[in-house]
Amino acid sequence: METDIIPPSCCKIKSKNISLIVKHIFKELYPDIGKNKVLEIIFVSENEIRDYNKQYRKIPRSTNVLTFMYSELDDYIPTLASIVLCIDVIKRRAKAHKRGINDELKHTLIHGILHAAGFDHHKLSQRKKMRALEDKYMKEFQTVVLI
Repeated sequence: METDIIPPSCCKIKSKNISLIVKHIFKELYPDIGKNKVLEIIFVSENEIRDYNKQYRKIPRSTNVLTFMYSELDDYIPTLASIVLCIDVIKRRAKAHKRGINDELKHTLIHGILHAAGFDHHKLSQRKKMRALEDKYMKEFQTVVLI
């Protein structure tokens, strides 16, 4: 699995560590995933993510992360999904959750990766499973610095 990252203009991120998290999670969840698969990680402004949220989810406000699935695990389409992140919203959520920006970004990234891996949280049973995986990976990557 490859990771294409479009970094934010506002700050430096550790692209290598983002790729490490992506590869680890997908290798664990889908050990047979092809090496030709690509997951895009795109950092955008608050206005851009608000526009995406309004256009694709009909919700006219900004959000921290959106995941767009393209090929599921189809071998003929290389890009699996795009995870769109907004640092400004992530910073506000970090403050609201009383945790550092690095941990909030890590949690948001893991959340987006799990969506790209096919997990959802609309039903309670799905939400419990997804949260358990988020907690597991937050512990596993506790010392990893992203920003």
